[in-house]
This record gives sequence, structure tokens and C-alpha cells, in this order.
Amino acid sequence: MKILSSEWGALSPYLIALIYPVKMTTQGDSRSFQPFGDFAVAAPISDANLEQSANWTSPFEQQTPDARFSTFSSLLQVGGLDSVLNALMKVAPGSQSVLGGAQEQLSSMTGRSSMTKLNSTQIYSGSPPLSISLTAHFRALKDPWKEVDRPVNQLMSWAFPEELAAAGIATNALNQMAAGGSISVDSVMRTIYPSVGPSIVGLRYKGKDFCPMVIERVGKPLDSPIDQNGQTIITSVQMTISSLTAIDRIDLKKFGFK
Repeated sequence: MKILSSEWGALSPYLIALIYPVKMTTQGDSRSFQPFGDFAVAAPISDANLEQSANWTSPFEQQTPDARFSTFSSLLQVGGLDSVLNALMKVAPGSQSVLGGAQEQLSSMTGRSSMTKLNSTQIYSGSPPLSISLTAHFRALKDPWKEVDRPVNQLMSWAFPEELAAAGIATNALNQMAAGGSISVDSVMRTIYPSVGPSIVGLRYKGKDFCPMVIERVGKPLDSPIDQNGQTIITSVQMTISSLTAIDRIDLKKFGFK
């Protein structure tokens, strides 16, 4: 596998990230990912940040009297019913003996809440894939095409779909019928799914090997410095690389976090 990169002299290899395409193979219920293709891209990176988030929800928050009888419960907690009872006792003076006890009980509810640790307990509901944001740097000392444009273009090509079919599924099916070719499982699948998505990649950096990953975002400046021939001589590529699936602690150890 040929490595596309700029010249960085004696820079420590631990400071240079390697991005390479991988191929998925399936054997029974297991899947494996191996380096695949003719090229890999190496570049020092900066602003590298690994981010993992988890989705936690508290589904029991809405199972309290506050939620079921929100208006009445709110009036109880702020003492809003006291004024209502005072008005009633003024209208019906004889009711003071009856309503007075109720007013005392309602007053004791002021400032209290039905929220508890139990009904505010959160439950884990899932995690999005691991996300790594970084900026890859390229510069030209001798050959701008080999040291800048070629590796940058390769990174971008991995982020783009390999091929998007121009026609829709119905058109592809009719063309298949018109061609009169034999109908096989492979031809049916290619008719239903005619396009090929972006590449799956791996990222190796500082002794950690993140694989399988996908390039979610790539940004290339269009106003980078150029030479007299119009070729880019220095540029930075901002990328967001995410794991193919959500990961667990077993995957984390496989990445190199031991």
C-alpha cells in the first residue's frame, strides 16, 4: 500500500495520522475489516478531539401528580388555593370552622414537591457512533501534486460515494428486462441498490487504531496558497471521522485504550 503524504523530515511518527481504506468481509455471523486498496494517506494533525456521548432519559418524570394534575398541583405548591379559601370564607362566614382546617392543611403544602430520586432516575437509551474531529496538514517542498493535491484528493474521494446511479430503480428494472439477460439474485440486488456508497476507512494515530470508521465531513479550503503554476503548496483539511457503529468497552480496548 503506497502512502501519500508530504515531506515532514524527522517529525515523530506518533504525530502523524494514517488514514487507510478497509474492506468488510463476512463469515457467518462475524464481520472483519482489513486494510484494502492501493493507497493510504499520512499527515500530521492538529485540533484532534475524540467525542463520545450517551443518550440518557428519565421516563418517569411525567408519572408524578405534577404532570397529571399540573394546574392543581402547582396551585398547591405555591399556596394559590389559600386565596380561594379566604374568598369562600368571606362569602360564607359560617364555613370558617370547616374551611379553616382545610386551609391549614393546604398551607403546609407550600414549597413541597412530588419529585423524588426514584422518578427522576435516568435510563440509558443508546449512544451515537464515536466521533473524531481533526485537521490534517499538507505542504509541498518539492512536488505540489504529490505532496498536497494527490493526498488531499484521495481523502476527498473516500468521503464521496463511489458511484451514484443516474437512473431510478424502475428505470434500472426496465433496462434489465429490455436487455433480456438472465435474472439472478445478484442482478436483482444491483437493480434495487444500484449505487455504491463511500469507503470505510481506518485511522491510526499515536498507537491507537480506530477501525472501522467513516468520513462524515471533509472540508478543503479553496483559497490556499498556490505556486506560479496554480498548484496548492500548503493547505489544511478539516475532517470529522465517526465509527461505523456505536461502540462498547470491548471495541474501545480494540482501538488501543487499555
